[in-house]
Amino acid sequence: MAAAAFAALSTAYAAEQVAKGRYTIHDGAGSSSPISMTIETMCQDGVPHFVVINDGGRWPGRAAVRVFKVASNEQLTEREMVLIAGQTFRFRVDKAGKDELGLWVQPSWLKGEGQFDAKVKCN
Repeated sequence: MAAAAFAALSTAYAAEQVAKGRYTIHDGAGSSSPISMTIETMCQDGVPHFVVINDGGRWPGRAAVRVFKVASNEQLTEREMVLIAGQTFRFRVDKAGKDELGLWVQPSWLKGEGQFDAKVKCN
């Protein structure tokens, strides 16, 4: 695996960087359907990879998963999905170039700010 630089930003869903390239997101305060997930980031052959792991129960609705170029805020991709308990979703972003990317997961059943849950930059 190639070297990568990682940083986390706080979100409305309490994203926390727990290790290099590993983030946890939990929201349960006042929600009847909390979210609990882990996001792993890595570089392989200079290409950024994201792994979203649902650590909680089945999501009660769709969540939009978006990837942006951090510096320009240009959205590169978006996908909506519902994950069941323990399900993992893996993907790579080929059109990243050398830019730092941010991943944002926006559950339809939770309200929050549009900040990144995880970031990755491949050298």
